[in-house]
Amino acid sequence: MRSLFGRVGAVAGISLVAASLSTGLAATRLRPRQDVDRGTTGAPIELDLVVSGLERPVLVTNAGDGTNRLFAVEKEGQIRIIQNGQLLATPFLDIEDRVEDSGNEQGLLSVAFHPDYETNRRFFVFYTGRTPVEGGLVIAEYQAMAGNPNVASTSERRIIEIDHSLADNHNGGLLKFGPDGYLYASTGDGGSANDPDENGQDIEELLGKILRFDVNGAQPYAIPPDNPFVGVDGRDEIYAYGMRNTWRYSFDRVTGDLWAGDVGQNQYEEIDIITKGGNYGWKIMEGRHCRPPTTGCDTSGKILPVFEYSHGGSNGVSSGCSVTGGYVYRGTAIPSLVGKYVFADYCLGSGQILSLARGSDTAVTMPTGASGEPVVSFGEDESGELYVVTDSVFGGRGGVFKIVLRDGACDLRCAADVVVDDTDGDGAEAVTFDSPSPTGECSAVTCTPASGSEFNVGTTTVECASQTGGGSCSFSVTVEGTAPLAVTGCTPPSARRKASVTVAVAGTGFVQGATVSFGSKITVQSVTFVSPTRLDVNIKIKKKASRSARDVVVTNPDGASATGIGAFTVE
Repeated sequence: MRSLFGRVGAVAGISLVAASLSTGLAATRLRPRQDVDRGTTGAPIELDLVVSGLERPVLVTNAGDGTNRLFAVEKEGQIRIIQNGQLLATPFLDIEDRVEDSGNEQGLLSVAFHPDYETNRRFFVFYTGRTPVEGGLVIAEYQAMAGNPNVASTSERRIIEIDHSLADNHNGGLLKFGPDGYLYASTGDGGSANDPDENGQDIEELLGKILRFDVNGAQPYAIPPDNPFVGVDGRDEIYAYGMRNTWRYSFDRVTGDLWAGDVGQNQYEEIDIITKGGNYGWKIMEGRHCRPPTTGCDTSGKILPVFEYSHGGSNGVSSGCSVTGGYVYRGTAIPSLVGKYVFADYCLGSGQILSLARGSDTAVTMPTGASGEPVVSFGEDESGELYVVTDSVFGGRGGVFKIVLRDGACDLRCAADVVVDDTDGDGAEAVTFDSPSPTGECSAVTCTPASGSEFNVGTTTVECASQTGGGSCSFSVTVEGTAPLAVTGCTPPSARRKASVTVAVAGTGFVQGATVSFGSKITVQSVTFVSPTRLDVNIKIKKKASRSARDVVVTNPDGASATGIGAFTVE
């Protein structure tokens, strides 16, 4: 990162965003859920303040021990407990005496609780230390007191120390236990700018990486046997490389996928899905782009981001300076957000939380109505609901906020995409699907086409909406089969002489490469195959074309043709 969470020196001079189913048919098959973006406004969310007044908070998380406590990490060296919505006065852990936090990106940066924390009370922290080398990266183990679950012993067992002597920035800093039970850690490329030591691509260095440790085996740690560089050249601790400064990452609690926000240099911010042994390109690439020279770089073997945006704004993100990685939402309070990756940008602030559907190249802005405090991190509670952490500088209150459904709003979770067979071969099938699941202030919900309607062979998008509260969602119904070739109508159904117009020709049985005729003195300029039930045809009507109803003829490449008698009229 260019700062603890972005290029903070620059942030001081900018205005943050405040200025800133079960079906009724045996033939129905449910595909894996395809999450559909709701449009530019996203899910109807707002941020509820849980606590404020934290000193440079950098993380909020839970211990997974059934207590529903939240643990807030403060950069200066304390971990605080939020219990029943209250910030406890006594820190859970205070190690200010061993944390070097003089640099903006230095300090106590994260905590991760052992999967068996409820019984073994073990947890791990990542900080920049004062000894033995000032600013070095330290991963250490601690343990909560047996007689007081809200206080931890300050006795420390260091797992690893990583030299970080070039600069005080780009420390990475997040610890997470993966679904495999191993401890993951992110390290930055060593600091300064442009990775002068080329650590990102150096597999003999631990900087610019995602690391993975087995902290249940030999001390200080063991190497997971399937780490990618075990038995070959490269450091055994490395899980993935080519990272610039992966400040925040998370595991999808349903799929196990590892999503990471990697902070860019000065042009592009990126989101990656991390795979074992993957090379994510830094410093050869920034996002999906060659770094200067901007063409001709060696992209072989590099894994491109699943999403990027530029600092000037692109792909649904209005602008930004430093990505704050988040979580795939797996809570229940905001149905349409389930399965979406939720993230932010430090400079855009808390007024604009972003979501991304997997496979989409466009993020969706979710306005929160918040004042635009710098977003440092996200957190997840035991039930999968999400929290936002804001800085205590540059207009921030040092707050922890819960992402909730906006007061008075309606939100819908639609059925999974539906696939059925055209069992009788007539080109259509009646399809029954689940009604959307409403949450919030929803009135009657209607879907178009309605459940039980006849759907033509091909794919139809079903749009569902509540009459109040703004709730809407969509999903697709696909009818598989071969429909008879037919022309059923045109939209628009008519046009004047000399007009150039795009006509949507409706019917069944259309295939790629079909041609269309509208009769004499109407020139067909192009035909676009949209689906087996729609062709978009660009036509030019000549000034001497007769004013009359025209037959529209569609011919497939195999020679089969169908006529829509009088389907289009020249006015």
